Amino acid sequence: MPELPEVEAARLLVQEWCIGQTVKSATIADDDKVIEGIGPKELEQALVGRKIQESCRKGKQMWIQFDQGPSLMLHLGMTGHVAVEGKESLKYMLAKAVDPSEWPPKYVKVQLNLSEGARMAFCDSRRFAKVKFLDDAAREAALPGGWDALNDSPTLEQLMARVGRKRVAIKSVLLDQAIYAGIGNWCADDILFEARIHPEEQACNLSSEQLEALRVSAQSVMRTAVDCGAESDKYPSDWLFHSRWAPKKAPPRISFLTIGGRTTALDAAVQKLNAPSDSEPPSPPKQKTKRAKEVKPAADSGDGTPEAVPPSKAVRSPAAKPKAAKSQAAKADTPHKAASRSAVGRAAPAAKPATKAQAAAQVGRPMGVLQLRHVRSAARILRWL
Repeated sequence: MPELPEVEAARLLVQEWCIGQTVKSATIADDDKVIEGIGPKELEQALVGRKIQESCRKGKQMWIQFDQGPSLMLHLGMTGHVAVEGKESLKYMLAKAVDPSEWPPKYVKVQLNLSEGARMAFCDSRRFAKVKFLDDAAREAALPGGWDALNDSPTLEQLMARVGRKRVAIKSVLLDQAIYAGIGNWCADDILFEARIHPEEQACNLSSEQLEALRVSAQSVMRTAVDCGAESDKYPSDWLFHSRWAPKKAPPRISFLTIGGRTTALDAAVQKLNAPSDSEPPSPPKQKTKRAKEVKPAADSGDGTPEAVPPSKAVRSPAAKPKAAKSQAAKADTPHKAASRSAVGRAAPAAKPATKAQAAAQVGRPMGVLQLRHVRSAARILRWL
């Protein structure tokens, strides 16, 4: 808040009462949180003598284009608004309307005194608004890359390509300015309400019919709000907008939940989650199996007896392969054990057993005896051998 309808109302106010007039003088507040990239005195000097040529908007961004040089970009933030002396200004939920008889208004950040007597001001009480003086304001406003929710209507194919594979709630998708520029919290709720889509439904689960309803609804809600001058009292009575600001007074049909950290209003009677698909569960992955090697039968020598197979070509049974028994001594190697084994090797290298199992057989003791704990055990083994 404010969203596209409120920003469009501010643009139209400047377009109607300020176009064609030249800036005679300017007053800029010394507030570097709102005024970005240029000092107040420098901006005042830069604005004087410039003629207001056009008032423009893209999404939630608006800018005043002059006959020459950079443009004055205004981002309304949370409570920013534009006022023209003697004219009714927009009143919305988070900002009070400016009294036309009171000038200058409160919290003014930029004031322009124009050649034909008009005076325009940009105000913000909470200081979340931004004022920039840019060479290419149109490019800056278009950076998110989304369609303008009022002026750019994508085709169904374009919407499906950009939205159809996203595994996030459709409410979060609508708030993404890279998808639809200008849609904010309350607009998204009423767009989904008019399209009869549950705000928690994942975008990838929407059918083509639902996406088409969403596309049409976005245009319808935006056009209706702009045609009402962004005056909430003129909005359709069944819109969720009227309930979200006073949840305790909302009708029983309206419920609230939080999606992406944003309060979301919905009518659960008409906005339902899609039923899960009845598709078959995925088949388990195939296990790889090793084929056993075929053993060729022995050749017949002619007298009914199989021909002898040379020992080098005989197929050895797996059971015939000697497996060295793993002793507990192999699991933990301490310096004492290492020293014992080295001592045995130096004393009788020729008689060193090939495996620990053979060593155990020679000493006639079970494998546990070979758990050597200190160097003295090496001498005992030498005597045994």
